[in-house]
Amino acid sequence: MKRFISIISAAVLLLTLFSGCTGSESVVEESYYDVSGDVIKGDTVTETNSNVGTTVDKGQKSDTVGSVEYSYDITKIAMPERELSDKTITYYSWIEMDTDSDETNVLMQKEFGVKFEPVLGQHANYWDTLATLVGSGKSPDLVMMPNWNFYPTPIVNNLIQPLDGILDLEGQLWEDTYAFNQDLKWKGKTYIVLNDVVQDSWLFYNTKMFKNYGVDKTPKDYFLEDNWTWDTLKELADQFVPLNSDGSNKTAGLCMQNSNLHVTTGVEMCTTNGDSYSLNLKDQKITTLMNFIYTMGMSGTKSLINANDPIAAYANGEVAMIITKEYALTGVEWEKVRDSTEWVPMPKMDAGSDYYLEYALNPSPAIASGAKNVEGAALYIEFNHWKHLGWQPSTFLEQRTNAAIQKYKISSQDITDQLTDEEIEWTKTIYDKYTYKYVTNFWASWTNAVDGTFVYPGMTDVINGKAWSAVLQEVYPKLDAGISSFYK
Repeated sequence: MKRFISIISAAVLLLTLFSGCTGSESVVEESYYDVSGDVIKGDTVTETNSNVGTTVDKGQKSDTVGSVEYSYDITKIAMPERELSDKTITYYSWIEMDTDSDETNVLMQKEFGVKFEPVLGQHANYWDTLATLVGSGKSPDLVMMPNWNFYPTPIVNNLIQPLDGILDLEGQLWEDTYAFNQDLKWKGKTYIVLNDVVQDSWLFYNTKMFKNYGVDKTPKDYFLEDNWTWDTLKELADQFVPLNSDGSNKTAGLCMQNSNLHVTTGVEMCTTNGDSYSLNLKDQKITTLMNFIYTMGMSGTKSLINANDPIAAYANGEVAMIITKEYALTGVEWEKVRDSTEWVPMPKMDAGSDYYLEYALNPSPAIASGAKNVEGAALYIEFNHWKHLGWQPSTFLEQRTNAAIQKYKISSQDITDQLTDEEIEWTKTIYDKYTYKYVTNFWASWTNAVDGTFVYPGMTDVINGKAWSAVLQEVYPKLDAGISSFYK
């Protein structure tokens, strides 16, 4: 079976997420779905292929993914320490820190005698509230960074400060996210470092619903045959579409929490190097996807729906399949369908395409502009990352033992203790089965920054029956103008 190489040597998203990558180029011509003659052909796609191997020096880039391969023994790396004259660390967040015994703040309280004081904001006006705090001289020290809205809003509005010269960004501690951190720079400076890059979404399905509808083959069957494609997804979804007398759905085959199917194209919505950007909504593969989605939506077979609450729709048996966050599996909302839920990666475009996974860029906290306790904030960032070394590409896999786990006898299981042995083995099988590429949730920071939304531009309209040719003319100028404003 094919194995996939390390994230640290891979810097997975960097071939597609950021510009300035090196490598050979090949032009890819895509076929596309013809929707009642109302089709626009997108731009020609240029793919960049870099060197791929099992071990690569820090900072080299590849487009395949896997577990981190460290150049050092993570069980022996020294605990970060700093001389702190100020033992109070204030943090800005949407929620107070946990107080479990193995939490970073609790361990730091015991180790360094520090205390943490919260300053809370709300999702809806998170950055506006921070701007008020910074502008009034009441800056917190740490700023917790939401992974759906961390770039570039707090940077361009001078809400957080550069980490260059504060953190040793060239040191061993940041080896596992080094290439990501380099390419998240803005105007040559590092404001944000990543804590990890982990699996964001799976396609979950309800085995009881499949049985009740007499659908013999499951997504897992197609996946194991290497025949898990858009067409086989649609074939399954179309079998769950009984309609009410008014033409509305009784049930449907599929819904998505965050329009996740765009990942299967391998196209990042916006690529950037911190100095310029490219908005890729006109990419040929995005056109192909949107025209395919049109055939499953309200103007097609009605097997793909926009659910008001996708998590509840799946839990209540309104849809047989859902593409959503990894953590949904262990949430209380799914208790009644938990035992009948299985999962696979999202399908590939067609037999000749690659499988893509959706990954979340999870930023470490940043240091606020005007922070009074910069040293304390820096220590938290370093200590938290030190504790997190050995992270896996999925929370369904147990974190590897590191120095912090040994020192504090921390349980490294977390979510895995809520999975059966068979489910953990299945997750391992998924990662071992094929070589994967991936696209990230980085696009959500851009849409949030422009208009406060967390829905892939135009996809809801296409599912509801509007042709992509018309939708693109509406969403592209607005998004492009919004993103370009950050670079002025």
